[in-house]
Amino acid sequence: MWPHPGSGSQGLQEDLPLYFLLPAGRRARFLSGILGVPSADITALIALDPSFLCSNLERTVKPRIAELSELGLSREEIASLIPLSPNSFRSRFLGRNIEFWLKELGSFDKLLQAVRMTSSLLRADPDKVIAPNVALLRQCGLNVSGMVAANIYSTRLFTKNPKLLQEAVERMEELGLKRGARMFGHALVVISLTSKVVATRRIQLLRKFGFSQDDVLEIIRKAPTLLAMSDQKIQGNMDFLMKDVGLDLSYIVRRPALLMYSVERRLLPRHCLLKVLREKGILNTEVDHYSTFCMSEKRFLQKFVVAYDDNVPGLVDDYASKFSGKAVDKVVLQGK
Repeated sequence: MWPHPGSGSQGLQEDLPLYFLLPAGRRARFLSGILGVPSADITALIALDPSFLCSNLERTVKPRIAELSELGLSREEIASLIPLSPNSFRSRFLGRNIEFWLKELGSFDKLLQAVRMTSSLLRADPDKVIAPNVALLRQCGLNVSGMVAANIYSTRLFTKNPKLLQEAVERMEELGLKRGARMFGHALVVISLTSKVVATRRIQLLRKFGFSQDDVLEIIRKAPTLLAMSDQKIQGNMDFLMKDVGLDLSYIVRRPALLMYSVERRLLPRHCLLKVLREKGILNTEVDHYSTFCMSEKRFLQKFVVAYDDNVPGLVDDYASKFSGKAVDKVVLQGK
């Protein structure tokens, strides 16, 4: 018969030597009771990180939990962190990182949200990684708290190799993106995730269409996400905008967001529909391409599809099926 671990702190102390004699299932239930985490969460945690079963409770997990308790975290708060970042409970940096981010973010709920996006926030070296990166981002005029809560990509800036983050900032400045600029934070995320080789290839591709170097830099400053797009995507959008729509290079430089929309799911369907309305003499006024392409789907449907359905019978159905190629609730459209 397998030994049955006791309960409470005294039971834990007495039974830790017997913990590794338990089969995996019993060990999971034991962890559930000791850590205060529901069995279902422990099971899910072990599925993601089987090595957690082999954790040395006395030397790693138990001291981490005690440290967080001293910081003022409740048992429930500690339990909510374990499934999100189990490796952190084997890291000597856990307590210091928790303390830092609680002060930075102002609440445990915000910390929990950040950890859900990037669990490495709790196990990165606070002196060699977190602190230098935070200092650099602040020098760039960025709101650290806002970036941590923004999305998974911006959160990763804080755990990136500081040398690589510094290089990304330098590349930004080479592209003419000034610190403190509105798009600087978003652009830095893109640049940090895009190798210099890939970014150079994207720039060379844009130059092939006839853009000057200044044009390319202006495009990147306005739409840095382009550097993370595939060559095929950029090529396809440029071909469509220049050959089918007839836009010139200067227009695209002023409105580079057009390069990021899907040709198949947005640009082509809208262009075709407007072309039909013009050919039938229904749409006599000139419409700005950027305005119509960037317009929300709901507004575009109201202004150019539903509004002219009586003039062109079946226009709603045609746009919903033939043109857009995506599921649109025709009943809702026709009822508006």
